Amino acid sequence: MEKYFIGQMIKDPNIAFQTKLKEKHFQSQEYKLLFSTIRYLVRENLQPDIAAIYAHNKTFTLSELMQLEDSVVSAANWQYYQDQIIEQYKRKEIRKVCEKILQDTFTPAKTLVNEIMQVVNFSEDDEYRLITAQESLDQTLEFIEESHNRKSEIMGISSGIRSLDKKLNGFLKRRLYIVGARPSEGKTAFLINLLHNANCPVGFITAESSHKELTMRQISLDSKISSDRLTSGLLTQVEFDEVIESCARIHGKEFIYHDEANMSLDSLLLKAREMKQRYDVQALYIDYLQQITFNGREKRNEQVASVSSALKGLARKLDIPIICAAQLRRPPEGPARPPKLHELGDSGQIERDADCVMMLYHGKLENEDDGTFLMIEKNRDGPTGYTKLMFKRETYGFFDIDRKK
Repeated sequence: MEKYFIGQMIKDPNIAFQTKLKEKHFQSQEYKLLFSTIRYLVRENLQPDIAAIYAHNKTFTLSELMQLEDSVVSAANWQYYQDQIIEQYKRKEIRKVCEKILQDTFTPAKTLVNEIMQVVNFSEDDEYRLITAQESLDQTLEFIEESHNRKSEIMGISSGIRSLDKKLNGFLKRRLYIVGARPSEGKTAFLINLLHNANCPVGFITAESSHKELTMRQISLDSKISSDRLTSGLLTQVEFDEVIESCARIHGKEFIYHDEANMSLDSLLLKAREMKQRYDVQALYIDYLQQITFNGREKRNEQVASVSSALKGLARKLDIPIICAAQLRRPPEGPARPPKLHELGDSGQIERDADCVMMLYHGKLENEDDGTFLMIEKNRDGPTGYTKLMFKRETYGFFDIDRKK
């Protein structure tokens, strides 16, 4: 299993970013070293061909490495071999602790039971392990100290909208943020604004638009030139110079895109893991939730619920905030009214999973003139309320309006 999996990695180096395997899972020392070498080369943006692997690891001869690659029929089923290797690792660890217990005649039974429970925990992630009050206190105090040292600065990643950052303290790690909007009310444009305002490596996964469309919108947002003029080919020389300057600014950003029509949940999870491992993204923006398919459920509401729960788990696993757009149901006929939480399309599970739910609304609120509002309907550890924004539809821009509310 290990030999064939390494051959698959040589044939398709992208597996290095997607696999859950770690060095500890390999029983063969030789294949463990090969695995480590391939991961190193890929992380250093070097092509992990046979010559490069041999130059960094003389465990195998060139001929043996070529045979490894040639023995692989297809790399498409690499996940099967990955799972088999992990299964064998778990069985080995269980056997080890059982052998130890059989030979141990002095250790108290309670301690032996604890050892068994630790090794039988099949979770590959320490996130869900039991934790003592002392450990929790240490971690919490560290968080409070970090907040204190920042003074008035936000803890999370800025949205670029001061009034929103004040309410949310920025986008915080391990949290799921939902941005709801009715059809054609700007949820993709709002996500692009959030992306554009991030000053760190971030990822954008979309089942709705192509990466070229996203970049075109960013250029329009940054240059303040309407997308119609960008695509018309009738730019003035001044406008064209502004576009070039915008492209230079965007070029300096660390944005990672993945666009895929009819994207499955499995594909999204793999690409998100790759973004984290390869580029160390600090936040992930997803457009949009109901466009992600999940084949394990037949009913639409069950599919959406599964995707929502998976995104919540992904935020915790990757230790980053996930900001995901969601489609709201179309309002009933009659006067326009602000959206409510129950309008989150297809599943109430979205509301339960989200740490924060925001809703875009173009219209009139009580005691307010017509405008664009970002309504915070749920905020697990902070205030709710609304923020009034300036929306420039021609350039897809959402901007702050200084207000007390």
